[in-house]
Amino acid sequence: MVVRTMAELDNKKIRDLFARFYLEPNSKKKGRLLEDLMCYIMERIPGVKLESRDVYDRFFDQEIDLIFSNDKTRSGLQFLPSIIVFECKNLANAVGKNEIILFAKKLRNKGSTFGILVARSGITGDESKGTYAYGEIQRTLYDGCRIIVLTLENLENITNTDQIVAILWEKFLRLQIAVKIDQKKHEN
Repeated sequence: MVVRTMAELDNKKIRDLFARFYLEPNSKKKGRLLEDLMCYIMERIPGVKLESRDVYDRFFDQEIDLIFSNDKTRSGLQFLPSIIVFECKNLANAVGKNEIILFAKKLRNKGSTFGILVARSGITGDESKGTYAYGEIQRTLYDGCRIIVLTLENLENITNTDQIVAILWEKFLRLQIAVKIDQKKHEN
């Protein structure tokens, strides 16, 4: 069950950020714009708060883009964990399986089991067939690591937080169902 706690989002602001993605030549700035978009959207969900941005591990070889806290008693995201880790990839091409492997490793190294990958151009493969990057997401489930993928297509028309909560809920359910179906295949 998802609690509805709608807050309005300025779709013009969202679309302006999209336009800036495509015009910005600097890849680091493009990534920052995508992070800005996710901060704008997520912080409007009651109970969700940005805790850290661009967090490096002590060896400075792994970076987490965004970390949000999720007060499940106040949030429409009660189905997600108390800490939500985001990886933002503002790339012209679809994200490949190696980036999924690296993100899953970052999550495990931080003791987290859940993350959201925001990929401007999606990820490689076919979700229904579990190929390429989609297949890697399915394989991470065996280690107890869950990754949801958001694309700009998912975000371009949202006007309130109920819509993003519904998108995340639907993707979370599909991921959970994939685990259950896959477990049943292995039991037979």
